[in-house]
Amino acid sequence: MRIVVIGLYNSGSTCVAGVLDRLGVDMGAPYWHENECFYEPYDLSCILRHFWPEPECHSQASERIRVEVLRNWILGRESFGTSPCGAKHPLFCLSLADLRKAWGEETVFVWSQREREASIAGLRRRNWFGEMTVPIQNKLWNAIHDFDFANANVFKLQYDAILQNPSQEIDRIISTLKLDVSTDSRRAAIEWVQSPSGGR
Repeated sequence: MRIVVIGLYNSGSTCVAGVLDRLGVDMGAPYWHENECFYEPYDLSCILRHFWPEPECHSQASERIRVEVLRNWILGRESFGTSPCGAKHPLFCLSLADLRKAWGEETVFVWSQREREASIAGLRRRNWFGEMTVPIQNKLWNAIHDFDFANANVFKLQYDAILQNPSQEIDRIISTLKLDVSTDSRRAAIEWVQSPSGGR
């Protein structure tokens, strides 16, 4: 199974990715920046930022190249025998069609949903993109909401619901994705949500 965690910057996607990691999904090595943990494999982040340079995020690679590179990336990850295998990055919002072609129509899109203004406010607190904060968030918001998920395998999660009732939402993740999870792994996922890093 291939899993893609999607959502805006500060949409709770890191929280969701960390939950999946603790539930046995190979989300890749966590990336640390300024003492914060992000489940965004470094090599994948470089690839996506080459495709969609921040903050303007104008495409710098053709669809053919994006699909080929993303296909090779997931095959490389799976060559280590890891399954299920997943990945997360906000710039995935701009490559949803690429991912379906590269990773296959059975790919599961796990959508971490949060009010746009809340995600914008969170990004402003970090001051990552300055005056481009609103434009970049709007670009991702429009891309993800314009994508036709009608024939896609999409699982929607409300970030606020995860924070308010992690036990219930984590059980829903386990059930929906049909994950074989130990009691310790489930507990670790709940503790991650309740930690400063998971629930920031």
